Amino acid sequence: MPTSPHVIRLAGIWEIAPQVSDAAREGSVSGEQASREAIEWTRVRLDRLEAEGLPFAPGACRRFFNRPTNLAADQPVYLEWIGLRQAGRILLNGRLAAETAGGAETVRLRIEDRLTERNDVTLVLLRREGLGEEDEGSPLWPFRECRLLIEELTGERGT
Repeated sequence: MPTSPHVIRLAGIWEIAPQVSDAAREGSVSGEQASREAIEWTRVRLDRLEAEGLPFAPGACRRFFNRPTNLAADQPVYLEWIGLRQAGRILLNGRLAAETAGGAETVRLRIEDRLTERNDVTLVLLRREGLGEEDEGSPLWPFRECRLLIEELTGERGT
């Protein structure tokens, strides 16, 4: 019987930028350069967004995280985005990991071979339309959730 993966939610503090360069948005620069070319990063807390709202509609958002501890060399680790609202490029440690069409989709990427001790994940939004504004005038966060899923290795267990 398969077990549920261990889930690490990437909540807490994210950084957002109102714009990125056209080259970053079009994908004609490397992921690392796209992250650097963002115009001024602002820190936001996801747990306060409902009460405070976003200061602006983001052109990019990123979060730093450490490598999960006690991973086996071949243990599957996935980065999962749920409820992506618009098209974007997902970068992991400055390298393109995936492109997404948006539209409330879920994207799951296997990433254990790309993890380092200190990691960053960035979502560069390809267009701003579709994010919209809520009734109160606060821009919407571009996704519902971002998390790591760590699958348990199968094998013999002691009794």
